[in-house]
Amino acid sequence: MDTDTQTELLTSKLLVEAMRGDLERVQRMLDQGAKVNRPNGRGMTALRGAAMQGNEAVVALLREAGAEDDIFSAALLGDGRLMRALLARGADAHATDEEGDTPLIWAAYKGHAHIVSLLLEIGVGVDTANKRGHTALTLAATQGHPVTVGLLRQAGAPVGFVDAAMLGEVEAVRVALDGGQNVGESGLSGDTALVAAASCNRTECLHLLLAYGADLDAAGARGRTALMAAAEGGHIEAIHLLFDPAVRCGRGASFARSVRSDRPARKVRRDRYPTQTGRSAWFMAMRHNPLGEKAKWQY
Repeated sequence: MDTDTQTELLTSKLLVEAMRGDLERVQRMLDQGAKVNRPNGRGMTALRGAAMQGNEAVVALLREAGAEDDIFSAALLGDGRLMRALLARGADAHATDEEGDTPLIWAAYKGHAHIVSLLLEIGVGVDTANKRGHTALTLAATQGHPVTVGLLRQAGAPVGFVDAAMLGEVEAVRVALDGGQNVGESGLSGDTALVAAASCNRTECLHLLLAYGADLDAAGARGRTALMAAAEGGHIEAIHLLFDPAVRCGRGASFARSVRSDRPARKVRRDRYPTQTGRSAWFMAMRHNPLGEKAKWQY
């Protein structure tokens, strides 16, 4: 293996270990010649990766090794003093990285309300979406940061049908559906309203969407179904609802009738039991929810 290839490999490993928070291995990669400021193919540096995962000890170690902060790492770390210093030196608050993420998107993702406020005060737009179709609002909502969501809403962040389901705005979803909104329509991120609601444990919206005929099997971004999205977030209430045999076997007509008094009830269609989907969702729950219990999946 030539020297350049070895250096590239070490630098890639450095990013992985920085995100894992393994100080010993990070130091080993640095000692072996990993380039501390070299980004990967998606523009992610080791410092930014460590900041994304909240590994402050690794951040400190990388800085000692010469890692350079930028406006994205400041946003991820929630470091207001650093953010102001970078902006004073001419850093672009509207900058986007290789994935289309802005400092506002990263700050919202981490729930750093003070950084979000700072960026909004200097006129950063709230409607920018990254390459995956996520905006600052959608990421703040899926990560469970209500204060940040409130700030973005006050600043005029647009809320579409899928966003309303994700935010748990039941009446807005109902009005849209009664007005002819397609219940299976996907948002910018590729997720349906059902998947979005499941990802945030919005059980009332899940009930409503299912009553209007939302497809349990419909996959959104990354191929996730609603059940998989709920499992990934460890949302037990949503999992119980989506695993309910009455819902799965099309016996939800009585509930549909109660929420849709203006129209004949439509049964939730379910042609087959999703063994493969259920197993995948169980795996995601065990991986992402350390408190997950097998008993909750025994239906």
